[in-house]
Amino acid sequence: MELVQIIPIDGGPGGEFDHLLVDAAGDRLFAADEGHQVVDVIDLRTNKMVQSLGKGDLHTPHSLLYRKDLDRLYVVDGDLQVGAVRIFDMKSNRLWKSIDLPPLADWSGYDPATHYLYVSGLGAVLKKPDSTVSIIDTTSGDIVGQYLMPDPVITAFAMDPTSPNIYTGLRTSNQMTVVDRTTRKITATWPVTLGTGLGSEALDPVGHRLFVNCRSGQTIVFDTQTGKEITAIPINTFSDDIFWDPLTKHLYVTAKGSPKEEHATVQVFEQIDPDHYRSLGEVSTLPLARTGTYAPDRKLFYVGAPHFKEANEQILVYKVR
Repeated sequence: MELVQIIPIDGGPGGEFDHLLVDAAGDRLFAADEGHQVVDVIDLRTNKMVQSLGKGDLHTPHSLLYRKDLDRLYVVDGDLQVGAVRIFDMKSNRLWKSIDLPPLADWSGYDPATHYLYVSGLGAVLKKPDSTVSIIDTTSGDIVGQYLMPDPVITAFAMDPTSPNIYTGLRTSNQMTVVDRTTRKITATWPVTLGTGLGSEALDPVGHRLFVNCRSGQTIVFDTQTGKEITAIPINTFSDDIFWDPLTKHLYVTAKGSPKEEHATVQVFEQIDPDHYRSLGEVSTLPLARTGTYAPDRKLFYVGAPHFKEANEQILVYKVR
C-alpha cells in the first residue's frame, strides 16, 4: 500500500471519525465525523470535502448505509442519551426521516435481499443485562421488528448471503452468536478463547470463515460450519475495521494501537487456505486513526485520521498494489 493522497477536512479542532463509506457510482466518500456531529462528504473526482451533512440533526454518527436506488443515506446516530437512524435525502441534502431507537445505537448490518438494516443498542447504557437489535425497513423508513441479545454490550453484524445467519459478538461474555434472521432467534453460541474486546467482523461465505477483530490484538478466524476457532492472527491493538477482498483473498485491518504508543496502522493479510494466513506487511497511518474503508473497484483504501495536536482531520488515501 502506498500513500497517494491526503484530503484535508475543514472541520476545525475536535474532529474524530467513526466509519467511512464509499459511494462508487456517485464518486463520493461519506465519513461519520463524531467530533463535529456531521457526516463529511468528499468528492472523489476532486478529492475535496464538499459538504458537512446533518449539522443540527446528528449527535454522534457511527455506521453508514447508502441506497443508490433511493439516493438516501442512512446514519446510525447514538450517544449515552440518544439512539436513532437518521435518513437523509441526498437529492436535497436534507433530513428525510428520523427513527428513534434505544441509546447508543452504533453497529449496523444490511440485508440487501430484504432491504432491512439491523442496528445495535447497548443495554449497558440503560443498566440492563441485554441489548436491543432494531430492524429498519430502509424503503419505508419504519421499524419492522426488534429482538434482544443476552449481553449489555453487543458488536458488529456480519450478514451471511448464503444463509439466514447473522453473526454478532457479545463483548461482555466474550462469545459469538448466530442469529437466524427469519425467526430472529439465536441458533448457536460460540465461546471466544483467543482474544478479548470483540469488535468489527468480515465474512468469507465461500470458504465458510468469519473474521472477528479483538481489540486485545487478534483477528480470530472461525469456521462457520462448526463454530470452532481456527486460528488467531496477530494484529495491532484497538482495531475498529476489517475488510475481506474475495478476489485477492486479502484481509485489511485498521487499528489505532495502544494509547501509549499512538502507532496506528493498516495491516494486510493473505489467505493461503481457509485455515492459514500470512502477513503482507503494514503501513503506518496517523495517531488515533482507527477506521477506514476499502474500495476494491478503485484499488484504494481510505483512512480517517482525527484531529491530533496541531493537525486537523484528514482522509489518507492509499493505493493497493
